[in-house]
Amino acid sequence: MTHSSSDSAGAMPTPSLVNNKFWTKAQIGYGTAASVVANGYAYMYGATDDSKLAIARSDLNGFLGDLSNKTRYEYYVNGAWTRTAPTRTTSGISLPNTTSNQGIVFFSKLWNAFACIHGDGYPNANFYVQLASAPEGPWGTSSARPLRASLRLT
Repeated sequence: MTHSSSDSAGAMPTPSLVNNKFWTKAQIGYGTAASVVANGYAYMYGATDDSKLAIARSDLNGFLGDLSNKTRYEYYVNGAWTRTAPTRTTSGISLPNTTSNQGIVFFSKLWNAFACIHGDGYPNANFYVQLASAPEGPWGTSSARPLRASLRLT
């Protein structure tokens, strides 16, 4: 997606679709589950067929890099970054201790770590926090505990 800006105050940007087939059905939809910008890269997470996450990254060339140029992407496969795009059936693309439920990833100064906050989906309302020293992990299991919030309607 791109947008065009306007000089008039309060004008809404006009989005346009750049490529509706950016990821093929045989590929992971990187960026559809979560994303984070850190260390000069945009890291993009996508769901794998085994309900875990896979990760790709693109260097930030300019404001937000050239994210529409897949030749700049690297993919985390079997514990190393590679420029060869894996398919959904490539072994070693799933990040251990992750879940493909949509969430948010960010760097926490409090924990000095990357944090992933996600839920376990309908009909449950549990939220989980996992920490990692790098965007690709390893993601911890000991901090993946449900956070139960009480809701009081009055």
